This record gives sequence, structure tokens and C-alpha cells, in this order.
Amino acid sequence: MSKNTKHKTKWNKMFIVLIFFFNNYMIVKSQIINDPCNSDYPFIGIPETTLCDQYGNLPCTIFVGEGTNIPSSHILGSSYTGNVCIVGDFKINNNFTFINCIIKIAPGVDISVLPVNIGKRTFVVDNSKLFCCTDLWEGIYLWHNTVIITKNNTIIEDAKTAIKNLTDINTSLNITNTTFNRNVIGIFLNQISSTVSSVRIDKFNSNRFTCTSPLNGTTNQISLAGIKSNNVPLAINPKSTLTIIPLRDFKME
Repeated sequence: MSKNTKHKTKWNKMFIVLIFFFNNYMIVKSQIINDPCNSDYPFIGIPETTLCDQYGNLPCTIFVGEGTNIPSSHILGSSYTGNVCIVGDFKINNNFTFINCIIKIAPGVDISVLPVNIGKRTFVVDNSKLFCCTDLWEGIYLWHNTVIITKNNTIIEDAKTAIKNLTDINTSLNITNTTFNRNVIGIFLNQISSTVSSVRIDKFNSNRFTCTSPLNGTTNQISLAGIKSNNVPLAINPKSTLTIIPLRDFKME
């Protein structure tokens, strides 16, 4: 365990994830602890190369998002491959896949998977790299009746919250072979209504939560949480669908 995982500080209330195993189930429960966001505990070590360092100067094949000719995904069809610049909030309004993409995202921008009333809308990120250069982007937002699938060595970097549900009605995640790096929070599961939450993880396998250099916009701040839960209990069954890879350079109690 790195030195970054050791700290003492004044903490405000926050929900983060604890993982428990029971027979063939992985159960995730939330617990109130204190928030180390305002702590002075810095990144320690030699920062590694970021996605912006590697790909920030690549020319964009297309510009998408609010304010462009491609504000939503249906204009691109069912999938897209290439170098993408998301310069405004981008709406996923059909079943859509980014495959083999380098995706540079402007600060403060989000990708929203819009709700549907019948069936489900699926957004797939396949062997793609998402990042921001000068600050943090917002992340991927999930509305009701939506599915997010990330796979095949996808990397999500530089988000305030890489994946977050905005409703808790029939929202599911299928996360495999994905690295969440240098995000404030990797995945935030949030119970919004007073009803029983239907936010669920269908698959969670061979994923990594890392912080290999200071967060964008800071000189030494590190990630807060890999998975944060606000009153969302989860069960993954069977346990063969689950692979846990230890956190690296995260704030931990």
C-alpha cells in the first residue's frame, strides 16, 4: 500500500463503499464516514504520464456536443470510431457505442445517457480513452431505463465522477476491464427516491481504480473514492463475475 493511503484529518459526512462477501454474493453497503476532500494529504511519488500527455495534441476527427452540428449521438448512427472532441454536453439518445476512440472532453462537460419510457437505452464504451486536459469534466450521467457498458481496456480519466446515476429507476452497469484513473470519484451509486433502489451492477470484472498523478487543476490532490454509495445496497451473483483489483494512491481511512 502506498503512503497516499494513510491519513488523518477532520472529516465531514459522506457515503463511500464497503465490500462484503457472503457465500456466492458480493454485497456492497454504504457507510457514513468523514470526507477527506479538504485534507492536505498530497500525492506522493513520481507522477506518471496522463492521457492528455499522450493524446492531447491529436487532431480531432469530429467535434460533438452542445453548440456543434452533432449535439447528440443519433446523428452518428449506432457507433463511431476515431478521434473525438466533446466540446459541449453530449446526449446519448439512441443505443450507441464509442469503439476504439480517443475522446478529449472539455472541462465541465457531461455525457448524458437520456431516459426512455419503454425498453432500455445502452451506451457502450469499448476500448476507448476518455480524458480532459486543463481541468475536470463532469462524467457520464445515467437516467432511468439506461445501461452503461465499459470494456476492453477502456480508460476513464479526469472526471469529477466518471459514472453517476441521476435517477434510481432501472439503471444498470456492466463494467469490465476498465481503468478509472485520476477521477475524484470513479462510480457514484445514488438512491434518489424513497422507494427501493433499482440501481444495479450486472457485471464487474477486472477493473482498476488508480490515481497515478495529481488531479487536474491541483498540484497534489488525489482521488477520493473508487466507488461511492449513497444508500444503494448491491448484490453481484455469482461471485465469478467479480474481480477486485486493489486501489492505488487513494485516500483511505
